[in-house]
Amino acid sequence: MILLAMIVLQTWTPPHCSDRATTGLARCARRDFVAAEELMVRELDRAIVRVRDCKPVNSTRCYNRPRALAVIRAEQNAWKAWRDAHCDVMAFSLEGTSAEGQVRDDCKTKLTVERINVVKKIGRS
Repeated sequence: MILLAMIVLQTWTPPHCSDRATTGLARCARRDFVAAEELMVRELDRAIVRVRDCKPVNSTRCYNRPRALAVIRAEQNAWKAWRDAHCDVMAFSLEGTSAEGQVRDDCKTKLTVERINVVKKIGRS
């Protein structure tokens, strides 16, 4: 639970990693990314429900909900592709080293936490 609380902070820094194995930091980075990704999926699901269940249905705010849902999903897919490509670039200089995966996962976690804050606003206006 503490990990999730740390992940939703707007300015993310990796939480303390107590894994002292050689690949411990990489395992912690992967754990943090998986947790952030799961939280983002839950928040996106909530946003989709907010848009889908918009009331009153005939209001300007709720206009063309099927199209809005398609656009939200397309944006999310494009964002994930950008995030992954961006973090590949960030980790490129470490390619083939033991730090490559950790840097990539830390990058993805940071961007995912920022995205969660955006997704939370979808369907709330």
